[in-house]
Amino acid sequence: MDSTTSQQDEVAEIKLEILELTAKIADATLISNRQSNKGVTGRPRSHNLDPVLARELRDLLALKTFIESQISEVAAHLDRQWEQHQRSLRKQAK
Repeated sequence: MDSTTSQQDEVAEIKLEILELTAKIADATLISNRQSNKGVTGRPRSHNLDPVLARELRDLLALKTFIESQISEVAAHLDRQWEQHQRSLRKQAK
């Protein structure tokens, strides 16, 4: 059961990291939107996200994808452990 508790703690930490990443992505998107607002001429400026922010956004999105895949793996592992536990309980009940 100790490994299940540690896995649950790890899942909680990963979920918190996803929330933090989502906030950072929202901030980067907001900055990008602000930068693309209309200029002095009244026409929209067409320039891309600052290279540093663009790299940070790519890194954050890659990390988000990685964390989501890790959560899926942990969830699948916990499901397998739960199934094994249920089978062992059924065997003991016989």
